[in-house]
Amino acid sequence: MVGNRKQDIVKFTYLYGMSGTAPYVRFVNKNVGKVYDVANTELADSPTWTDTDVALTDQVSSRGGWLVPIPAGIPDGPYDMLIYDSSVAAGSRSSSDVVSRGKHVSIKNEIIKFIYEL
Repeated sequence: MVGNRKQDIVKFTYLYGMSGTAPYVRFVNKNVGKVYDVANTELADSPTWTDTDVALTDQVSSRGGWLVPIPAGIPDGPYDMLIYDSSVAAGSRSSSDVVSRGKHVSIKNEIIKFIYEL
């Protein structure tokens, strides 16, 4: 139990109400304050921005939302999942992109254990 909530294992996570054509997320580990670098499969202090973005999979027509793929190799732990409702192409994303919302997530064995709104 976490607080008064039961922990749920979430195998598939979808985000709804996105207006961008190329939304993405980034994962910031809450224990060490580092960003998950997808390209180098490590937590990093100052990674290249485009090495840290995780593109969402468009499943709007079939599920009504965007699937969040959990990056391979992400270490277990608590994360802020920062959501960018963007239309910027993958190679052009940058620190000037605005976070549209965020969620607290706990990841174990590359599966989200629970999610809370920020």
